[in-house]
Amino acid sequence: MRSLGGALGQECVDWAVSLLEDGHDGRSLRILAGLTAPLNAFEVAERRDATLSELGFIPLDSGDPVRDYAGEILMDGLNGKISMSAALSLVSDLCMATNHRSDLTDFYLLHYAEADLREAEIQFYWNGATRANIASIIRERALAFVAATGRS
Repeated sequence: MRSLGGALGQECVDWAVSLLEDGHDGRSLRILAGLTAPLNAFEVAERRDATLSELGFIPLDSGDPVRDYAGEILMDGLNGKISMSAALSLVSDLCMATNHRSDLTDFYLLHYAEADLREAEIQFYWNGATRANIASIIRERALAFVAATGRS
């Protein structure tokens, strides 16, 4: 939520409630979970950040947490923790959530190319991609992205 710059509101309160239900506790967490509408975005942000601090979360050193997150998802796909199709779908969704970030657009296009090729012999999202080579194109692009983020 924080990295995507989305509106702060009920989703943060719901997140806090779910943390309490999972056994986490803290003053800021309890306050955040107890906020009711109308919600003040500044108060929600302050309580969210205090909750993260109370729970021991350390802000990322990276200047681009969205790119880091996409890299982690793709690494999970490459390592077989999740299917490559699932990783591609998640990064495609992240691309859309970030207003089609240019560094994630390839994964959006590859996601839809792969989906079309599961159903038909032709796709119009990635030039030259066929059923025979789509998996290797996805893998090559994911490896290049992961390497550029400093993971390998």
